[in-house]
Amino acid sequence: MSGLAAVYRRDGAVTDERFEPLLDSLDYRGHDGRDRWHGDGVALGHQHFWTTPQAVGERQPVAVDGTVVALAGRLDDRDALAPALPAGVDRTTASDATLIGHAYREWGVDCLDRTVGAFGLLLWDRHRNLLVVARDKTGIRHLFFAVTDEAFVVGSDAATVRRHPAVADGPDESSLAAFLEQTPTVGDAGFYEGVSRVPPGTHLVADADGVRTERYWHPADAPDLGGRSSAELQRRLRDAVRQALQARLRCRDDPASLLSGGLDSSALAGVAAADLDRRLSPFSMVFEAVDDERLTRDERVRIHDVATAHDLPLTEVPADDAHALSTPAALDEALSESPCLDPLLGANDRLYRRVGGADHRVALTGHGGNVLNGTRLAYADLLRRGRLVKLLRAARRDPMPTRWVLTWYGIAPVVPSLAARLSDADAGPPEWIGPELRDREPTSPSAPGRFRSVHRTRAYERMVAIQRAHKLHVGHRRALRQAVTLRMPYLDARVVSVAFGARPMDLLANGQQNGLFGATFEDVYPPSVRSIRKGRHFDAFVRRGLHAHVDYLQRQLESPRIESRGYVRDGAARDQLAAFLDGEAPWTVPWRLFACERWLQVTDPPDRHAPT
Repeated sequence: MSGLAAVYRRDGAVTDERFEPLLDSLDYRGHDGRDRWHGDGVALGHQHFWTTPQAVGERQPVAVDGTVVALAGRLDDRDALAPALPAGVDRTTASDATLIGHAYREWGVDCLDRTVGAFGLLLWDRHRNLLVVARDKTGIRHLFFAVTDEAFVVGSDAATVRRHPAVADGPDESSLAAFLEQTPTVGDAGFYEGVSRVPPGTHLVADADGVRTERYWHPADAPDLGGRSSAELQRRLRDAVRQALQARLRCRDDPASLLSGGLDSSALAGVAAADLDRRLSPFSMVFEAVDDERLTRDERVRIHDVATAHDLPLTEVPADDAHALSTPAALDEALSESPCLDPLLGANDRLYRRVGGADHRVALTGHGGNVLNGTRLAYADLLRRGRLVKLLRAARRDPMPTRWVLTWYGIAPVVPSLAARLSDADAGPPEWIGPELRDREPTSPSAPGRFRSVHRTRAYERMVAIQRAHKLHVGHRRALRQAVTLRMPYLDARVVSVAFGARPMDLLANGQQNGLFGATFEDVYPPSVRSIRKGRHFDAFVRRGLHAHVDYLQRQLESPRIESRGYVRDGAARDQLAAFLDGEAPWTVPWRLFACERWLQVTDPPDRHAPT
């Protein structure tokens, strides 16, 4: 994982004055240096962080047969591209950037169809004077861009793109409304006016005629596996996860793993040991002060059982005192990118610091396992079995909005047509939303009409919410500050294809423990994991942190900009915080309001809104 920046102008040169601030914003990624390349009307920059053997010592951007390439990330199916290498180039030592450069000269942008990996790509075609910008198939790595009258600007962070003076510098109020209301969206707009995300599985081409966008891969194109036997689905899923894991073990040093004791991360540790004969080095956050002592004890038992079963050298990282509000500087840095503030920011920072301090540049994580079989999808089983009272009670306890839980995790897998109608129903924004956002139309949750069936449409939207989530991007950025890159086997395109080829009921089958996921990896789970009934829940940790820093929260929400600008009605921020402190409301709303307020303070200068 490294960092990218690019500026393209149809007429005129790209000056250092315009370009260097963009590259400067990504210095936290460049643990092995940085380089840039200037051409006629174009500049490409690359922050180096070498995590594969082939990348060590490489100075990107690299010139490859009439192209200039900057690649941030990895290509995992290198054999598919190797036929493009000319004679005399060793396919085992050629870097991924060199490989994709030769593949482009052989097949053009169609080479992207052959890729599997996690990457952002910048490629300047010197023969045709055009810039290709691409993101991997499932959107594991992020890229942002803006199109202005002066230039086409690209960066690994939204904050990078905003550094260019031609890019508008204000909040995108439709995205802000969606964030505050927790509206499920599939749009590509970011939180800044004029700055968008490159969609997953998409390439952009910029030349003298403008900027064109084309989708080169879509999860709905996965082969339909409906009607296959359970044994066949298990075999396909195990093979796909094994391939994804094997690819992510291509490291310049031993990889770590982030082990929670849940099904997702435990399966990775088990498959690496049982199928690949690789012992990962697990690191686990542990908590002592929680509301449910049995839950804490059971979780630590599972973590130790996984480590013992596979002979893994476990490192425990105590995190009780590592609340996000305990580290204001880190909090503000995270908010420089978006208002999506993870309440586990401080705990994750401590975890990444321990991983990096042990000389691991790569950490494997189970993030994205719920693409296959999220534990919330157990709500659908309650509905299918008619356990309506239990379903409603569970949904009301869930920190996610109840209507969203019931629609997306309960009804959608069972009665997709009803979920479609409910998702389009206009329930109106929360009463505390202010006049400036009340009439904003968030990006429509409707998906492209080319899907083969409604149930796959809804599944796709759930995956989009995962892979495009700003929290995922924030997590990558926080880890990179500690010289650690996160690798996510479950978001590999081969794994995702199995998830979308199977039908929702094939994945569920009485909840995650007894469904396709649990059955596929049952042989590598110790008994405590196979019998898991309730996983890690961080509500108690978050609530304690908010109570411990209530004075800071109250100061931030005393005369907030979110109210003065009309984003939230007057007095609503204080009312929501008071309701939480009195035990009458969950922590989620005041947390979002605080994050939005602090984000505006960090990123949006007040004088820009001063009356003229």
